[in-house]
Formats: sequence, structure tokens, C-alpha cells
Amino acid sequence: MQRFPVLESSLGCRVEEATSEAIDRLIEVGAEEGEQLDFKAKNYERDTDAKAELGKDVAAFANTTGGVILIGVTESSGHAVGKGPVEVSDAEVRRLRSVLLSWVHPYVPVDICRVPTREDAELGYFLIVVPRSVHEPHAVAEPNGADLRYWVRVGTQTRILSEAEVADRYRNRFATATYAVDRIHDVIEEAAPILDAERPLWMMAALAPASSGALDMSFGVDSRVGQWAKSRPSLPGWKALAEIVNWRVGRRRVEISGGDDASQRLATWSYAELHADGAGFAALQMIAFQYGLPEGPVPISDEGLVFNATALVDLLVAHAVENCGCYGEAQITSRLTGVGIGEPPVPAFRLTPLWHPLREFSNVYNARPVNLPTQWSSRTIDLDAAGASRTGMVATARLVATDVVQEFGLAEVLQFDSEGGLRLNYVSADMRDICQGWAQRNGIAINEDRVF
Repeated sequence: MQRFPVLESSLGCRVEEATSEAIDRLIEVGAEEGEQLDFKAKNYERDTDAKAELGKDVAAFANTTGGVILIGVTESSGHAVGKGPVEVSDAEVRRLRSVLLSWVHPYVPVDICRVPTREDAELGYFLIVVPRSVHEPHAVAEPNGADLRYWVRVGTQTRILSEAEVADRYRNRFATATYAVDRIHDVIEEAAPILDAERPLWMMAALAPASSGALDMSFGVDSRVGQWAKSRPSLPGWKALAEIVNWRVGRRRVEISGGDDASQRLATWSYAELHADGAGFAALQMIAFQYGLPEGPVPISDEGLVFNATALVDLLVAHAVENCGCYGEAQITSRLTGVGIGEPPVPAFRLTPLWHPLREFSNVYNARPVNLPTQWSSRTIDLDAAGASRTGMVATARLVATDVVQEFGLAEVLQFDSEGGLRLNYVSADMRDICQGWAQRNGIAINEDRVF
């Protein structure tokens, strides 16, 4: 969910955490309407004009910088002065969404937060949270049903875009579709040469949000971001973030690593570049078994691959959302690269299941060997869903990891299900208790489903 710092300062909490006490506080401080906040003393009625008004208010926010419509608060001269709780039933939420589906084109995916009063849970306040849209301009049907209008927010007022402005915004929409792809290419091109190319096996990932964010690049940003990355909830068997030892400021970015060859400025274990606009690159050297059949590819663990992908995705998504305030869609890509193992190095690997009794000697997957580097995968992800919970992040990471394991001929990731739950039967015996504890601490569902 997009952040609204001015409103959240008045509430004393995040928008989605608002309570009746937070609404009281907002009124006490006399919060002021503005480009991102609109007070409504009453809920939108059921007549045609009111439906068009709701569509106009939502589209105007989406076409500008995003905003919040707070229903149930009265204002005077633009300042909150009183409250008038409204019905906050499930039926009302469905009605508001139905209006938006019918009147706003394309649809704007809003969040509708209900804040019941202390005295009566059926009465309270609605906060309709409208994100700034990467799919603007959004049009609103006129009450006559024959015309469309494109509205924007200007201070506390709304106005209709001119024909030239509408055309310009459509051009920007199509340009945005290619921006993230171009941006992710630039991010990779700048970071990849920092990796020690003589290492056997790297897993890399990069992310570029469609909506540009903003990281505070003031003095000390390198330490703040480095410590933040170091304190991320550790994933099972992946200690690279906890072992981050170096951080430094780069050009509009922070560079962090868990091992450097200082003389050549090469990353030897883990490396990330976290950009001020929310884009990022991260890489981890993977561990492969130091043996294989003399004539065959080297085995690597599917478990390690999946957990490493999850850690990289977690770092990149959290940076975009938490550090830079990005929202909406993002492009994310990943691949395996390296020189391989042996003398001379063999850049061929096969996927092997550590959960299976035969472990690295098992070929239950009947997976094919893969030569490095693998193809770049590419996914469009929902940052709001991925950043909202650990479950959302795991479900997103599963998509990225699935692209990688499919290179080896495996149809899907086994360690996580599509809802972001942990499949305990596909975790190795020596990691099972650790993974179970990690899942419980982070609200990850655990199941013992079997795929085969």
C-alpha cells in the first residue's frame, strides 16, 4: 500500500492500522485537506450523480499522486473539525467497489479500510486508499452514460484534463511499459561486472519498479541501509545477509557486500546494489557439491536454489517498498551464472533433491543438465502483494525460483506452494526444524502436502 506521510503523521499510525482513536487524533490536530487527502462528511449515496462523484474522486487521485478519501469526518475551511460515523458493513464495501468497477476505466485497485467506533462496530469511518496509478489516465463515465471525463487533483480541487493532456498521459502510459524493462537492463549492466567472474556459481536477481521511488540519500545512508539489510529476517540456510560486512555509497545507490577482494573491488560471496529509485540488483554465490560423475554435471541442491532465490527477492522487494516507497507493478529477473567446478571448470549442473533419502545421488526429478549461464527469466510482480506480508513475498519468490528450476526440467518449486506456504516434506531432514521455526515466526503456513 502506498504511504501517505502527512496523513499518517496526523493519525499517528499507518493508514491501514487506523483506529477510532487515530481518527480522534486527526480531528484534534485539525488535519488539512490537500492533494492527497479529501474529507467526506457522509458516505456516497446510491443515486447516479453520487456514483459519478465517487468515480471522479478516485480517478482524480489515481491520475495525480494518489490519495485517501476519509468518509465520516466533517471539515471547515479544509480542516477536520468533527466526525459523523457512517455504516461500515461488508455490504457497503461491496457497493463502493461495485460502483468503481462500473464507473472508472480502467479500474483502479483501491484499498477500503474500515475503522469502527468504540461504541458500535457497525458504525465508523471508511478510508478509501487510492494509489498513484501506473496505468493512468483513468476515465470516469458521466451520469448521462455517453461521455468520459479525465479528472486530476489540484490541491483540494479537481479539474478535467484537456484533450492534449489526455494524449500526453496516454503516451506516458505506453512509455512506462518499456521503462522498467530498460531500467532493469541498466541495473544489471552496472552491477554484474562487480561479481568475481572466477567463482563457480552465482545466483543473480534484479528488480525495477514501474513507479519510481525515493531513498533518502543523506549522510549515513550507507550505514542505515547496510544495517537494515543485515537485520532482515534470515531465511533457512542462507546467512549471507547476516554476514554483510561492507557498505558504501555509490552513484544514487548503496552498495553492500558480504565479502570483497578489496584490491580489485570484486564481490566474492554476496553483493547488492540498492538504488535510490527503488531498483536493485542482488547476487549470492551458491554452494555446489564438489563432486559428480567424472563425465557428468555437478549436482546442486534444489532446496538451496529455492531458499537463495527467496532471500534475494525478499531483499529487492523490501528495499523497493520499505526504503523507497514504491508500489504497483515491478519487473524482476534472475539467472544462474559462473565458470563451473573442476580443473578445467565444468559449467554444467544438475538439480538434485536434498529432501530425498538418496540426497545428492538421487535423480527422482529426471532433470536435465544445464550449462551456465542460464537464460534470464522475467516476471511482472505486484509489489503491494509481495511487500504486504512474508507470505506474499514467499509466493512471489516462488514464481522467480520456478523459472529457474524449469530450466532444469522441473515443472515447479516443491518447497513452497502457490499461496506462499512451506511444504515441509520437501525440506531436507537436517533443515526441517530450522525451516519450521522460521515459518512459524514469520506467519508462513506449513503443510505436509505431497506433489509426487
